[in-house]
Amino acid sequence: MLPYMAKKIEPTMDYYRQISGSIPTVVSHFFSQPGSLCWDALSGIGRSLPAFWDHQLFAGALATLCLIVAFVWMIVMLVKVKFRVGSLSSLYLLLLAGLVTILLYLRFGNISAYILVYHLPGFSSMRSVTRIINVELIFFAVAVAFVYAEILSAKFKSQIVLFIVCLCLLIADNYFYADKSYKTTVSIAEQRTNRLAQTFASIPAHSVVSYEPMDTTDASHLYQIDAMMVSQAYDHIALNGYTANCPGDYGMYWNEPNAESRMHWLADREIATDTLYVVKGIGTIDKIPRNALINSEILGIKQKGKLQSMMNYIRSDNAWMEQLQEKSLQKNISVDSMLVLDAQWMIDNEK
Repeated sequence: MLPYMAKKIEPTMDYYRQISGSIPTVVSHFFSQPGSLCWDALSGIGRSLPAFWDHQLFAGALATLCLIVAFVWMIVMLVKVKFRVGSLSSLYLLLLAGLVTILLYLRFGNISAYILVYHLPGFSSMRSVTRIINVELIFFAVAVAFVYAEILSAKFKSQIVLFIVCLCLLIADNYFYADKSYKTTVSIAEQRTNRLAQTFASIPAHSVVSYEPMDTTDASHLYQIDAMMVSQAYDHIALNGYTANCPGDYGMYWNEPNAESRMHWLADREIATDTLYVVKGIGTIDKIPRNALINSEILGIKQKGKLQSMMNYIRSDNAWMEQLQEKSLQKNISVDSMLVLDAQWMIDNEK
């Protein structure tokens, strides 16, 4: 949790709404990837979900059925002990923890109990809540073992036959055609990075590097990843980056790394390096001195854009505008002038 806590994204409702689409739904738990031997018919039921590929959480029919049975069994035991949780055995406590976890990480329309978890330290920095399946699989596995053990305890005559039947059913239930899997061919990625290796090796170690290919035929994120991988191999600091969540100003450079987008990104940032090494292709490197990295024209455009955005935001807040009008009367200046002063103060003091 430490990296998520260090990221320190403030838990706001706006950001919660952005990530709420990644909270699993009931459909998510029955949504299979294409390629399942038995359940390929379920590979289309969640296509309308945002980032649907993250919602393909189906654990198989046997595991899902066993989990439901185990939860019902646990609830019956809970009723028997009159909801005295401390009277439950460790196994039933574990199943109770599984039920609570799944309910906390489940969305019904726009309603989810995850809003309670979201405000805990670190959780507000998470973007893909569907990854909770990696924890929930523990409870699926426990439920399968629990149901199987209960069947065995019923003095089943031929245990080896039962084991073989259950094993075959489990294998068939989870069988997946490998060629249908989402994958990236490692050899193709290695070919790209190997072509860059000699060029990056010629740059002094610990240098700041920007990969800005002149010919771009692949998706932009591949150039970003390639530059990161080769920079790590030769101990460079890459301006390139691959991330799920980046500052808005980085967007231009992310989509098309070139001189213009680089200047846009660096315009209002402190530059600590004397030289930026710009790799434009195999064996083609430009050395750009620090003073050439600063473009006052772009900086001015960006600052004006930020100021205008902040002013628009203040105008949309009625309570803020009322306070602003009172302050303009106190200072004996126009409301528009007070609006500019407030907006500039917010920009100068934003963290």
